[in-house]
Formats: sequence, C-alpha cells, structure tokens
Amino acid sequence: MFTIHLIGWGDVPAKPAGEIKTGDVLTFNYGYEYTVTSVGLCGEKSVKIGMIGNKHGIRTSQRFLKTRLVAAHASTTPAVKMVQGTLREVPSVSDFEQAATAEFKAMLADKVRQAQANGATEEEAIKAVRAIWLQAISESA
Repeated sequence: MFTIHLIGWGDVPAKPAGEIKTGDVLTFNYGYEYTVTSVGLCGEKSVKIGMIGNKHGIRTSQRFLKTRLVAAHASTTPAVKMVQGTLREVPSVSDFEQAATAEFKAMLADKVRQAQANGATEEEAIKAVRAIWLQAISESA
C-alpha cells in the first residue's frame, strides 16, 4: 500500500492515477476533495481525470501520468471524515447541485449577460460569475 504526504493534512493512502475510477474521491493539499466524474486515456502513459470540487462544486480536469500516486479513496455518499478530532459530514456532489437554486442560477446568468453587454468576453464573464459563486459559497459556510 502506498502513502503520500499532503500539506496541511498529513500522510494518506494513495494509489496510481491509472487505477482511479469514476466516483472515487481525490484529496489534495490542505484537504481539498474532488469527486471523479470521468476518467479517460490521454496517450499511452497518462490519463485525464474529470472532477468536481466537493466544497465549491466547480468542475475541472487534470492530466496525470498513470504511475503518479494520488490520494484517493472510494466514495461514500455522504462521506464522513475525521477532521482535527471532530466528525464532519462532507456533502455529496448532488447536494451542491441542489444548493444552486433556480433563483441563484438566474442571477448568475444575468451577471454573464451584463458583463458581455459591457464588452467582456465570454471567458471574462464566466470568471466574474465564478468569483460571485465562490464568494456566495464562502459566506454560506
């Protein structure tokens, strides 16, 4: 069994990125967790892993060599983790999708339209909306 050391988290079990499956939970430095949504080959020696942040709900992807050790564990929905001696519940991906109410989604769509009307590119508008989303998440936590 392999282990790696994560900054701010400590030693954790790890496995090669080539063994990651959809539904696994990846842990990165400082305990940031992402649920794997897709795994695809990206050449002979690497894989591309699609994931969604368990805290903020942002979707991302990352390319790993198949041999790279990654802190990963099978998903339990909802997962319960031991953090500094206390139990806390880690919400599942569907909890985050439900948290974004129709009203909030409409407000974000309006912000994108406003930014584009003011001459922002689509990418700039999305970055502005992402900042609003992250601020809303941090204020609700």
